[in-house]
Amino acid sequence: MLNKFLSAVMAAFYVALGAICFLIIPNPIVASCFFAVGILLVINFHNFLLTRVVPLSVYSKDKDYNALDIFITILGNIAGSGIAGILISLTRSANAISDKLNTVVNARLNDNYLSIFILAILCGMMVAYSCLAVKKHGNNSFAGIFYCWLFISAFVFCGYEHVVADVFFFVTYSVLFEFKLSLLLILLIVLIGNMIGGFLSGFLEKKRS
Repeated sequence: MLNKFLSAVMAAFYVALGAICFLIIPNPIVASCFFAVGILLVINFHNFLLTRVVPLSVYSKDKDYNALDIFITILGNIAGSGIAGILISLTRSANAISDKLNTVVNARLNDNYLSIFILAILCGMMVAYSCLAVKKHGNNSFAGIFYCWLFISAFVFCGYEHVVADVFFFVTYSVLFEFKLSLLLILLIVLIGNMIGGFLSGFLEKKRS
């Protein structure tokens, strides 16, 4: 159980690395492409990332993951993203990411909850399909890497909501600017939406195959 928790913490750190690239790089297309670095690390090292574990828990015939694994993953992902957010706020990189971070977080604060929920479902589906593509084609295959990179870059460029990235954004924002209680509700909505999108994608692909 401890190994799974630590794997989930590391998964969140990987996503945070991608999120930092996204915040630092000014060009939105290039920034979206580099965000995928985090998810590619997660997939290659088989880490416990919520948006990977959920679809595979439904899709895999071998039942690679169960409900307890999902719960452990949520805790580890939140812990890892929170720690990463605090650490990056203590570095000079905080100055480089502060303007875009403020824009990213305020876009969520000014959005309505239904919009956030739908975007979270779409994100869950996109990440799920990237993970399922790797499952189908293999970690080291060109097709697996390409589909993963393509789906991840697309969801970031489209502004879909990923709960692990959002935890990193919100914690860093709270340290650098101010904490707002509404951020917790947004995270809960995104968490539920990501899980629905992941379950839906895993279920539909399992039925189809």
